[in-house]
Amino acid sequence: MVELLEPLSALELSRISGANLTGNPAVLVSRLGALEELSHGVLSFYADSSLINKVDSAAAGILFCEPGLVRQNENITFLTCAEPKLAFSKIAAQFSLKISAEGISPQASVHPTAKVDPSAGVGPFAVIEANAVIGKNTRVAAHAFIGAGVTVGDNCEIFPRAVVLNNVRIGHRVKIYPGAVIGSSGFGYFQSKTAGLVELPQIGTVVIEDDVRIGANSCVDRATLNETVVGRGTKIDNLVQVAHNSKVGRYNLFCGFSGVSGSVTTGDGVVLGAGAIVGDNVHIGAGAQLGMRTAAASDLEAGKAYRGDPPVSIKEFFRQHLSVKKLPEVFKRLREIEKKVGIEGDVT
Repeated sequence: MVELLEPLSALELSRISGANLTGNPAVLVSRLGALEELSHGVLSFYADSSLINKVDSAAAGILFCEPGLVRQNENITFLTCAEPKLAFSKIAAQFSLKISAEGISPQASVHPTAKVDPSAGVGPFAVIEANAVIGKNTRVAAHAFIGAGVTVGDNCEIFPRAVVLNNVRIGHRVKIYPGAVIGSSGFGYFQSKTAGLVELPQIGTVVIEDDVRIGANSCVDRATLNETVVGRGTKIDNLVQVAHNSKVGRYNLFCGFSGVSGSVTTGDGVVLGAGAIVGDNVHIGAGAQLGMRTAAASDLEAGKAYRGDPPVSIKEFFRQHLSVKKLPEVFKRLREIEKKVGIEGDVT
């Protein structure tokens, strides 16, 4: 559970969130917790009618819920709204990971030509190189690195040991978590007849649009000549690779261990499940969903859900999966038939 710095009344929460109040307006909240932890002073939420038994048995607490899920439990104060999870998340956001840097630490290294907005914060041992620009209310944590010519917009958070290399452009309200590397060289090599394996210099850049989240230890490589782009509102989990020249659409969701190869393009609203991978030059249509460990080596249509290698529809994937599970019984029956007709086989 998370402790509030100061208790809030149900009435105050109603005003902050815009939710309607049913119950005691004076009851105080001092903690945020899961529905299972609901008790005196705890604020939680639920939007699933299957959890009603937990609400009925709760001895106290305050809940965000949809209007139709209010229960006759006098011990609970209900805050009703169309999206209870969204309302709860707005309260919980006040307690998410924050960077405490205020002003420029005397232990930070800021190049004289860098422009850091007076409202920004730079933590100890952070490095900001020549001609970098740091926007309003942006926080650069201790040991983060901002390369030469980088532009970081307003209200961004660059966490400890995150690395943003030269000339990368970052929009507003972007979060880059610990260990992430933005703008490293793309993995571009070619086989020369005379010089062997040669690296093609990666001299392009990376553009991270507004409201993007880059998870811990994820990498977005710079383009060979132009731009690798991560579209507005996209959320990237930990340990994800976005390779050079890729163009990631808006509001994509890339789960942990997923990755896209060079020159991949994705439409808006694409989802990559954990471990899903996309091969070079492949296009994933808008709204497509690739399930866990899906491997796409060719273009996939928009708006469909896929799984497997090669990818097939979710329905077909599970049909194939069930068929494989039945193979031992099929082989057993085949051996029995062979014996009856006198065929010598080697079915395993």
